[in-house]
Amino acid sequence: MLINNRNIISKGGNVLLQKRKKIKKVYILLLIFIIALATCYIIFKLKPQKNEYSDNTKVLDTITQALDLNTIKYNYNNIVTVKKDLSIMDIKIPFTNKSFVIKYSGIINAGVKPEDIEVLSNKEDSISIEIKKCSILDHYIDDENIYLYDVKNSIFNKVDTQEVFEDMSKYKKEYESKVIEEGFMDEVKSSTESSLKSSLINIGYKDVKITFK
Repeated sequence: MLINNRNIISKGGNVLLQKRKKIKKVYILLLIFIIALATCYIIFKLKPQKNEYSDNTKVLDTITQALDLNTIKYNYNNIVTVKKDLSIMDIKIPFTNKSFVIKYSGIINAGVKPEDIEVLSNKEDSISIEIKKCSILDHYIDDENIYLYDVKNSIFNKVDTQEVFEDMSKYKKEYESKVIEEGFMDEVKSSTESSLKSSLINIGYKDVKITFK
């Protein structure tokens, strides 16, 4: 039986050619898929994304956390000389004068309260904030380390320990005024501004404006 070799070669060539066409088609489809995928990725990246912090409530939550971490502490030691006497109608009563020296330690915490912050504008990657004021948040006196020196009593007016503790609130206010006059609040403002800017930039803002009223 004779076999036509020419026909066999012709059929084999056609099969090989068809396989090549299929492979070529697969490559083309794969290339189109890759190009489409890359195009979608580029479009997604270039498309302006909605700021998840466009809601002022979320921004204020972030600001509050930053404020909690940015409380400025002022540690100090103070000595107060106290002189008192009894009086009637602003007339001093003889033999009622007393004096003593108080030595104590305190800690002043200063910063910004969340209610003193207002978001003026919040658009995409830009935000503007106004701080109404910086203030003293807490002022602690170490009651266990209050010392009295040079106590001088009078017959009719002796030094009372309870009286000393009651007077401490006045000394605290006096010292707060002193540190504020020395520029303590300027340090609080600078630290608060730096901390808030850093926190807001970390969540995606590029233009952060902070002003103090």
